[in-house]
Amino acid sequence: MATGTAAIPHTENAPRGHLRRELRFWEAVALSIGIMAPTAAMALNGVAPAGLVGRAVPLAFLFAAIAIGLISYSFVRLTRYFNHAGSTYALAGATLGPRAGFLAGWLLLATYSAFIAANIAEIGLFGTSFLDGAGIWSNPEWIGLSLIAAALVWVLAYGDVKFVTRALLSFEGISVAAIVILIVVIFAKVIGGSAPNGQHFTLDSFVPASGVGVGAVAFASVFGLLSFGGFEGAAALGEETNNPRRNIPFAIAAAVGFCGV
Repeated sequence: MATGTAAIPHTENAPRGHLRRELRFWEAVALSIGIMAPTAAMALNGVAPAGLVGRAVPLAFLFAAIAIGLISYSFVRLTRYFNHAGSTYALAGATLGPRAGFLAGWLLLATYSAFIAANIAEIGLFGTSFLDGAGIWSNPEWIGLSLIAAALVWVLAYGDVKFVTRALLSFEGISVAAIVILIVVIFAKVIGGSAPNGQHFTLDSFVPASGVGVGAVAFASVFGLLSFGGFEGAAALGEETNNPRRNIPFAIAAAVGFCGV
């Protein structure tokens, strides 16, 4: 299995057999952010670490963000030279050889397949909770909502990539904006002294409680690493993005920075 080392030509009118370069920087960013799904990560990935390290969850996620920053730097560097729809398959194959590319490609496919299954199940579970809690539909079956979501995802994936990336950016933007508003309200109450139970602003969350060791914090950081899964998504748009040697590396860096903050 051969993996080319040359970058795909940067032409607007794609040569025969190549994809069209029609995506811009923000649309490439949208794919990475959409795969990472920071809103889902904030809703789900903090529960298990809290059982391991208690109040030190932010510290564990900080370590994870630093680690992902270092890992993503390799993608940033490589995508400045290699622009290929194969993403990690092409990057690993071009630098480490065909066998490494073959393994990386199949592992990435397995990871994305697991992501899709998990995300569709999440839609069903969250959807049933919302419909039941809002009194719209009493105790609906989650599998039905998940199947509807799967069909919708298939339709979107089959459609125009520009529409999909813009939809991803819009949905995540609205969700993150709502969470930011909630965070601002919480901080305002805590700093203003009107928080429940007399809570006040402190940085103790970055100091593990007594009995919480480095191993526990490192283990909890794994959940933080999972929260960044998919940051490399923009690399797969190397043949569809304008000026990919500039836009793809910046898109990956911007997505990691945005979700890290």
